[in-house]
Amino acid sequence: MRAASRASLSLVFAACAALAFAACTPQKTRTASKTAQATAAGPTVGPAVSKTAGTGTAPAVPQGRILSAGQPVKVAMLLPLSGRLPQIGEQLLNAAQLALFDLPPNSLELLIEDAGDRPEMAAQAMQRALNEGAQLALGPLFATQVRPASNVARSGNVNLIAFSNDRRQLDGYAFSMGLTPAAQAERVVSYAVAQGYDQVAILAPDTDFGRQSAQGAQDGADRAGGRIVSTVFYPAQQIDITESIRTLTGPYQALLLPDRHDRMSSLAPALGSEGITPATTRFLGSSLWHDSALLTEPNLQGSWFPTADPQTYNSFAARYREAYGSSPQPLAAMAFDAVSLAGYLARQVQAGQVRAATATPGQWVGLDRNSLLNPSGFSGAGGIFRFQTDGAAWRGLAILQIAPDGFSIAAPAPAAFPALTD
Repeated sequence: MRAASRASLSLVFAACAALAFAACTPQKTRTASKTAQATAAGPTVGPAVSKTAGTGTAPAVPQGRILSAGQPVKVAMLLPLSGRLPQIGEQLLNAAQLALFDLPPNSLELLIEDAGDRPEMAAQAMQRALNEGAQLALGPLFATQVRPASNVARSGNVNLIAFSNDRRQLDGYAFSMGLTPAAQAERVVSYAVAQGYDQVAILAPDTDFGRQSAQGAQDGADRAGGRIVSTVFYPAQQIDITESIRTLTGPYQALLLPDRHDRMSSLAPALGSEGITPATTRFLGSSLWHDSALLTEPNLQGSWFPTADPQTYNSFAARYREAYGSSPQPLAAMAFDAVSLAGYLARQVQAGQVRAATATPGQWVGLDRNSLLNPSGFSGAGGIFRFQTDGAAWRGLAILQIAPDGFSIAAPAPAAFPALTD
C-alpha cells in the first residue's frame, strides 16, 4: 500500500478521517494489537491477529478508574463474524485495523469478539471482553443485540458504542454511531423549508424507519419555520399504494418519501400517474436513495436526499480501495471512526485534557459518558458527528440532488455544529 495521508479522529476543528476494508477468515475471539506504524512507504496492511482466552474472572479495576500511563486502552469490538453477515463483520474488522495504524504506538489494544447475529451471542461476547479487561466496547451491529450487550457492559461500568441506528435500544451506557432515520429526515426537511418549500407532506412506509422519519421531519419543519400539512403511512409490503397517494392532502410544496431506492422505482411513476411530479413538487428522500439506479427515473429528477459528507467519505473509500483493492461498504466507516474516536479519547487523557473531576463517576476517565458527550463533536470518515444525551449520534449531513448525469451536491455538509442551547 502506498503512503496514505494521516487520518486520526479529532475535534471537528481538525482534519477528517479516512478508512479501509479487507477480507479475513472469521475467528471466535481475536486480539488485534498494533505491530507496525505508518512509514513513508505506508503501514503494513493487516496487524497481527491472534486468538486469546475468552474465559475467566473480570480483572480488578484500578481505584478511581484511571487509565494506566503508558498502557494501551483495551477496546472490545463486538462484530458479526459469524451468522447472517460475516462479510460485513470482516469489513468492520479491517476498517478498525486500518484506523489502528493511524494512532500513536501503544495507544489501543483491540479485543476482537464474535458477536454473531443473536442477542445472547452479543451478551456473551461482551462478557468475554470484560473478562479480558475491556475499558470501552464498540459494536454490536444489530439493533436486537444492543440492549443485551449494554446490560453486560453496564455491569462493568463500561460504555458501549453500537453500530446500529435504532435509538430505542440506547440507555445510559449505550451510544450509537448509526445514522438515524429521524436525523436524515430532519436535515432534508429543514433544508427544503430554508429553500422556500415551507409546506411539506409525508408519504412513508408504516415501519419503524418510516415513523421515525416522520418524527424527524416534524422536528425539522418546526426548527426551520415550516409546517407538515399531511402525513400518510402505507403498508410496507403493499405493491399498489395509489389509494394512499390519493389520501394526501395539500397544498404542499415538498413531499418526503423515506423508502428504499428499489421501492422508489415503482413509487415514483405511481406519483406521476396521480399528477405529482417535479414540476409541482420537490421530492425529498433518505440516504437509502444513494443508488445510481434512481438517476434514470424521470419523476425523481431534481429530488433531494441527505447523505454522509461525500468529500470525507470519498477520501476514505479511495484509501480503502488503494489498501485492499475493494470498495468498502458505508458501514465500514463507522468502525473506522469508532476506533479512531477511542484513540482520540485516550490521547486526550494522556495530554491532561480530561481529568477525574470532569468525568462520569465510576467510569474510566476519558472514556466516560461526559467525554463522549463533548458538545463540539468529532470528525471522521462520514463527516462531523456528536452524541446526544440519549446516546444517538447526530451527524452533519450533505444534501445531494438527483440528475441524469449523476448526484450533485445541493448543500455541503457543515464543518462544525452550532452551539447547544437549553
